[in-house]
Amino acid sequence: MDKRWINQEIYVFSKEDISDIYKDSLKTKKRIFFLFSVIVPCVVALICLVILTVNEIVKPNIGDIGFYTPDGETSIVTPSINPAVTNENAYEFAVDAAIQIRTFFFSTYYKDLTALEPLFTPEAYNEFLLTLNASGLLTRVKAESLNVTAVLSPSSEINALSVYQNGANHFYVRVKIMLRIENLSGEDQFESEDLFFNLIEVDRGQSMRGLQIYSLEPF
Repeated sequence: MDKRWINQEIYVFSKEDISDIYKDSLKTKKRIFFLFSVIVPCVVALICLVILTVNEIVKPNIGDIGFYTPDGETSIVTPSINPAVTNENAYEFAVDAAIQIRTFFFSTYYKDLTALEPLFTPEAYNEFLLTLNASGLLTRVKAESLNVTAVLSPSSEINALSVYQNGANHFYVRVKIMLRIENLSGEDQFESEDLFFNLIEVDRGQSMRGLQIYSLEPF
């Protein structure tokens, strides 16, 4: 720019001045473009990431028990009594139940059957007794003075699936057991069997382990 004209408030630009102004304008536009195309999206992404991370940290997961502290923080509590039922809990319950259900002693079988009632819902227990009677096993136990002992099969694996249906948590569990059938003649027999449990989660007042047998097959 020719400075001789500045005092007279007359601005005269040379070609070089115009070229410099144009170059400065291009640089400014490039900075603005870079700002909005790269930096701004990165900042937005970072903010979203921080929000998601904080939300994941402070909110209790489904099935967890949590409470809010006076300062607004969320704390997750793991109950030492009556924890939530897991697939592993359901499998352990089914294994114990299978062993009890398939163990009979000819001298105490009636007492043994009565002791099994808390394992079932009322409807399932009645169905269990009907099926057991129809199988002829009790008649055989009494007539042949049999002792039937059940143990978990070495080939058994944890097979449990949890499903929420009809307003309740159900656990479908498969248990492999081995049976030892002893008679007075001393000739022992060995059999293997798979039991399929449909367990339902219930109030701890009904079952200390929070589970009962909803249905069982085969027997």
